[in-house]
Amino acid sequence: MDIPFTEGFGQLYLPVYLQWAILLGIIAISVVVTYLSWRVTVPIWRSKSSSGPSSQKEASPRFGLDMRKYGLFHTTLAATVIKGSVFVIGILIIGVLEPRTILNACPSLAPPVAIYQFAPWSHVEAYTDYRDIYLPCLVAPFLKGANLYHLYGVTYNYPPLFLYLISGFAYVANLIWLPAFPLVLFDVLTTIPVYLIARDFLFQRNARLAFIVSLVWAANPINLFYNDLMWLNTAPATFFLVLAIYLLLKQQWSLSSLALAVSTGFKQISVIFFPVLLIFLFKSVGFSKKLIAYVSIYILSLVMISTPYIFTEAQYYFWSLDFPILGIPVSAPNVQPLFSTSFSDPVRITTFLGYLSSSYGLFVTESYLYLNYFLIGSIIIVFIFLAIEPVRSFSRYSQWHVKTNLLRSEHGGSIESQNPFYNSIVRLSNMVSPERVLGFCLAIFLIFLTLYGGGVYKYYFAGITPLVIPVFKKKSGLVIFEALSIFLIFVPREISPWVAFVFLLLLPRIFRDL
Repeated sequence: MDIPFTEGFGQLYLPVYLQWAILLGIIAISVVVTYLSWRVTVPIWRSKSSSGPSSQKEASPRFGLDMRKYGLFHTTLAATVIKGSVFVIGILIIGVLEPRTILNACPSLAPPVAIYQFAPWSHVEAYTDYRDIYLPCLVAPFLKGANLYHLYGVTYNYPPLFLYLISGFAYVANLIWLPAFPLVLFDVLTTIPVYLIARDFLFQRNARLAFIVSLVWAANPINLFYNDLMWLNTAPATFFLVLAIYLLLKQQWSLSSLALAVSTGFKQISVIFFPVLLIFLFKSVGFSKKLIAYVSIYILSLVMISTPYIFTEAQYYFWSLDFPILGIPVSAPNVQPLFSTSFSDPVRITTFLGYLSSSYGLFVTESYLYLNYFLIGSIIIVFIFLAIEPVRSFSRYSQWHVKTNLLRSEHGGSIESQNPFYNSIVRLSNMVSPERVLGFCLAIFLIFLTLYGGGVYKYYFAGITPLVIPVFKKKSGLVIFEALSIFLIFVPREISPWVAFVFLLLLPRIFRDL
C-alpha cells in the first residue's frame, strides 16, 4: 500500500548547515576547476595570442602533450565524474532505496516538507520540483493512465517528451531517484557538442583548449546545482539545442533540424531558435531544397512528437504550452498572473517594483499582461537585423589556416577546383561564423529571460551556459563566466531578469572582441 505523502519521506528535512555545505562544496569544485584551467593554459593562450594559430604548436614536444589525453572520451569521462559526484549526493539525500510510490499524493492535496530552504537566503531558489511535482503530480497519474494534458489537479505545461522520458525510467524500477538519471545523463552528454564546437570551430582543432573549455563548462555551479543536484528540467532540451547548432556548423542540415525539433519536444522555448538557425542556413545555401528540407523536417518532427494531442485536442494542447494560438479552451482554468511575493512564483522584469512599494502592485500585475508583446517585438527586430546583416565569413583564423595550407599544397598555391584546399575555401565561404550563431542564439535566449511575461526562475539560466563558450576564447572569459555563475545563484531573485538584460546589453561588445 502506498504511504501518504506527508509520512515517511515527506518528513525528511535537511539541516540548513548541511544545505549550505553542499552548495558551497559545488561552488568550490567550480572554482578549483577554473583556477587549475587558468594555470595550465597559460602557455597555450600566450602562444595563441602571439603567433596566431596554435594547433601545430599544441602538438609540439615543447608542451609535452599527449593529444589522446584531451580527446572527447577523456572530456566526457571528466564531466561524468564531476556531475556524477553531485548526482550521487542527491541520491544519498533523497534515499538510495526509497520507493517512488511513497510520493502518492500531489502537493496541492498534501503539502510537503521542503528539503531545501537555505534559510535565511531563499533566493538561491532550491526548488524541489522533482520530488514535489514531477513525480507525484506528473509521473504517478500518467503511469496510472491519465491523459498527459488532463492530469489530476495540475496542468502540464511542456511538450510530451519530457514526461515520456522520466515516466519511462520511473516505469523500469520503483526507485525515487531513477527518473532523475536521464536528466543528469543529458547534462553530461551536453559536454560532447560543447567540446566538438570548441575544438572544431572556436579553437582550430586545439584539443587541449577544447578540453579545458568543456571542463570549465561542465563544472559551472549553475548546471551542477540546478541540473545535477536539484534535477530540474532544462538538460534534455539544452543537449539537443547545442547538438543542433553543432550539426548546423558541420553542414548536417537534416540532422540539425531533427535535433532542434527534439529539443522543442522537450521544452517549447527552443522554438525561438528555429528562425535563427534558419536564417543562417539561408545565408549558407540560399533558397534551395536544403532549406525546404530543414523546415519540413522540423515541422513534421514536431507533429509526430505532438501526436495525438495536436489532432484530438489542439486548442487545449497549445494553451497548455502557453501558446494559445487557437484560443483559450472553455474548460481551462482562468488564472491571471498577479504580483506575488511568494518564492514559488516566477519573477518578471517589473516584479522588483512591487517590492519597492505596495502601491506599485497593480501596475506590476498589469505589466505582466503586456510583457509578451515587448518580447515578440524584440525577437522580431533581432530576426530582421540578422536577416539583413551581411554574411560574416567563417573566422579569420580559418581563412588564414586554409589559405596557408593552400600555398603549401602540392599545387604550389594554385586555386584550381581539383585542389582539395580550394574546395575547403569554397565550402568555408558559404558558412557563417560559429561565434555569431552562438551569439545570436544567446541574444534571443537573454531577451526571453528578460521580457517573458510568464516569468522566469534562476534555473532557466542553465540552458544558456553552453551558448556562452565563445567567451572562453579570451582567457579572462573563464573567470568572468565563473563569477557570473556564482553571482546569479546568490543574487536576489527579483533582479534575475535584470541580470539577463545587463548581459544582453554587453553581448555586442563581448562578441565583437572575439
